[in-house]
Amino acid sequence: MTLYEYLNSPMGKGISLGLSEIKNHLDKEYEELRYSMSMIVYWMKERYIVYVVQLPSRHAKGLKYQIVFQFDTHSIPEGVHDVKHLNFQCFSNSPSFVYTYAEVFKEKEMLLSWSKDKYDREILHNSPEVRNSQKLISYERSLYLAGKFITLSGKSRIEFAKLGGTTIKSDYFFTNNIPEQSIIENKYKELTRKKEPTVSEKEINKIPNKNKSDRRHSLFTPFTKKTSSTNNIQKTLFGKKIHKI
Repeated sequence: MTLYEYLNSPMGKGISLGLSEIKNHLDKEYEELRYSMSMIVYWMKERYIVYVVQLPSRHAKGLKYQIVFQFDTHSIPEGVHDVKHLNFQCFSNSPSFVYTYAEVFKEKEMLLSWSKDKYDREILHNSPEVRNSQKLISYERSLYLAGKFITLSGKSRIEFAKLGGTTIKSDYFFTNNIPEQSIIENKYKELTRKKEPTVSEKEINKIPNKNKSDRRHSLFTPFTKKTSSTNNIQKTLFGKKIHKI
């Protein structure tokens, strides 16, 4: 499957199953997020063009998922100049991909071989009976948004990627630097976990309802500066400062 086919008809020509509504929703989300997304292009083994896209989580502020698209330039069809018209393999550590499509993409040989160690063993050895029992390939948030980001980046032309991409010798580079599913999930839980109420908040809860409003204003100032020790995920990727495009 090419990237163009995935972005326009992932289930095949003539099959919609309500995909237009999903696509419209994702297109709107793309417009909201595109300035907070980032991408690095790699030229690997003098054959593969690899795009690593970072996408913000919807619910965990400060968390970004890594999505990887790889295109083989060994046999480029005549007249093709853009990676969107090449077949791709991919990886995503976004939960919506992990639990719904990772096993399906592996079965169809569309999952990057090095990425299999990034998932829990059960994910790739058990079919997604609940989320995707028919094993269909359809729109998934992280893949769609990352794929669209690539095609609209101005860096999707094959010659540009070959000349402008960072040269690497092996996919071992990604094995060492892309976070595993478990790391992402733990960070998600950490960032979305409900905080325990402070001592002052517990005392307020003991105040009768008629006095809570007045007492709250006497105990708290309107604005407090928030600090966080967890907002440190992927500020840089592979030791390099990320430049948004």
